[in-house]
Amino acid sequence: MVIKHMKEFIDSIQHDLVNRLWNEEGYFEESQIENLVVDLMSEFIKKMF
Repeated sequence: MVIKHMKEFIDSIQHDLVNRLWNEEGYFEESQIENLVVDLMSEFIKKMF
């Protein structure tokens, strides 16, 4: 059940995220990646509970 919710969450958030990131040229700083992970995890936790 948890994995199902994780998959639905990832599908809804990352609909075209990979394509956008792949097609953008640039460098992501460690802090930007960390902020993205924190944002995604907080949204995931909100949806789970």
